[in-house]
Amino acid sequence: MGHQQVHDVYKWIWKGLCQPKPKIFFWLLVSDRLSTRNILSRRQMHLPSYNCVSCLNSHEEARSHLFLHCPFARECWQHIRIDVPLDSDFPEVTEMFKDQIQSRFFIAAIILMCWSIWTSRNKLIFEGIQPSPAAAKEIFQKELLLLKHRVRVSLSLQLEQWIQTFM
Repeated sequence: MGHQQVHDVYKWIWKGLCQPKPKIFFWLLVSDRLSTRNILSRRQMHLPSYNCVSCLNSHEEARSHLFLHCPFARECWQHIRIDVPLDSDFPEVTEMFKDQIQSRFFIAAIILMCWSIWTSRNKLIFEGIQPSPAAAKEIFQKELLLLKHRVRVSLSLQLEQWIQTFM
């Protein structure tokens, strides 16, 4: 019917090495369709609070806060040596992260760190396990190790060396 310009991040997601579940999760995140508390509020779902559960600040849990600007998220990104620019949001921030990571596997790092933050948040909500940047980094590392099984033999050594930079 028509032609619409698509941000490069959508192409990068599907070309990445991650498992399908984190890819779909990240697509939902970038498309602002992930069920964060502000989305649930827009859908008229009643919750005791719509604030971020990962920090003690009274910020609404929106995607940019939860994954980029929350003190917990900022610490998680620092574990993999990424600085989050102020007032950044998806999908544009992925280009900035790409420039900082400087690797062909950059999208995997971005997807898996977001996945780790989301998993830590969900463990707090559903299991009462307090999130910590160290635990999020552990989730990140475990997911990175799974990538080794999905990569072509010709890229395996390069991926192995890249993974070692995060261990």
